[in-house]
Amino acid sequence: MFMQFVRTNNNVEGTHNNLKAVVGSAYTNIVKFLSLMKEVADKIALTAKLLSQKQVLKKVYKNAESMQYQLCNLWDSYQRTINPISSEKLRRIGGQLNSSGIESKKAIMSSYA
Repeated sequence: MFMQFVRTNNNVEGTHNNLKAVVGSAYTNIVKFLSLMKEVADKIALTAKLLSQKQVLKKVYKNAESMQYQLCNLWDSYQRTINPISSEKLRRIGGQLNSSGIESKKAIMSSYA
C-alpha cells in the first residue's frame, strides 16, 4: 500500500451494486442469477492477468491522482539526503493537503519546494 494509490474497501459494495443493477428485480429466477454469476467468474482470470501486469483496472479521478502525486513528492522531499524537510513540516503539509481544496493544495505544495 505504501506509495500506491489510496485503496478502500468499497469493492464489495461496488460489486454488489453492479450485480443488483444487472439483475434488476429483487426476485429474479435462479437460472438468470447463476448465468450472471458465471459471467462474473469468467472475468476473474482476465482481472488477475491485468493486475499481475500492474495495469489500472479502475478509473482514477484527476483530483485523486493529483493528491497522490503531491503526497509522493512531499514524501520524497522528506526522504532526500540533501536539505530534507523536517518530520514536523511533513506532518503539517500532509494535514493541510488532506483538508484543503484543490486551489489551496497547489499553493501549499509550492510553499514547501
